[in-house]
Amino acid sequence: MNFKNLGLCLFLIISLPAYAGNNLKKSCGVLINSGGDSFLFYDRSGVKEFETEKKGKRLMSKKYSCACMSYKSESEEYIRGITKIEFVKEKTCLEQKEIGKIYVSEVDSTGQGIPPENIDSDKGNKLYLGYDNAPRLENRFFFYKGDVTTIYTFEKYGSTFAKFGVCSLDGKTMKCRRYYESGIEKGRLSEEINYTYVKGRYVEEGLHALYDQNGDVAFIEVKNRDYKKDKVLFDRYPERTKRSFYFS
Repeated sequence: MNFKNLGLCLFLIISLPAYAGNNLKKSCGVLINSGGDSFLFYDRSGVKEFETEKKGKRLMSKKYSCACMSYKSESEEYIRGITKIEFVKEKTCLEQKEIGKIYVSEVDSTGQGIPPENIDSDKGNKLYLGYDNAPRLENRFFFYKGDVTTIYTFEKYGSTFAKFGVCSLDGKTMKCRRYYESGIEKGRLSEEINYTYVKGRYVEEGLHALYDQNGDVAFIEVKNRDYKKDKVLFDRYPERTKRSFYFS
């Protein structure tokens, strides 16, 4: 991406509410605009999500930027306790071999996003930011690192985008998580599905779990590709018709 428009903001420091203590972590990576209230941050250790406490104020209008962040803690999926975000030159990100090259979707004649033509020829680590994907105008972000690809999907919900699902696949198996997209439970885990790669496609196999809005497990079954072998291990609401979600 061209950063000429960044101008004097290259080293803009955005200070967020401070946390006590000096045990802060600092990392530099790609800051990604999801199209909604949350952002993604991709560095050497992987991709994580975070939200700022500056409601009604945009952290950035660009689709992505290179930034260094200071924060108090992180989990497998989230960064919390951010104290500072510093926008830096793009080469700070591109020099990290774990990130690789950054690709952004192009716009076709209908206004929908399509992948750049040269992306498939790049077999190394890379990041692809796919905005306005048809048919549901999803924002889908692909993180390619070694044999593992992680896909974040943000689905259009009202006037903004909400996190719909996260999938991680390695050519043999795929694990997907779906999240609630609205209400007080927005962002909470809704469903977990496991897949295995069979004859050119991923089919459901292994543990399949549904969660209530409060985070409690509501349904667990084991899928074995053959519907006759499916086994329900736990069902809190046996009278309720089970939902089915598909991750492409």
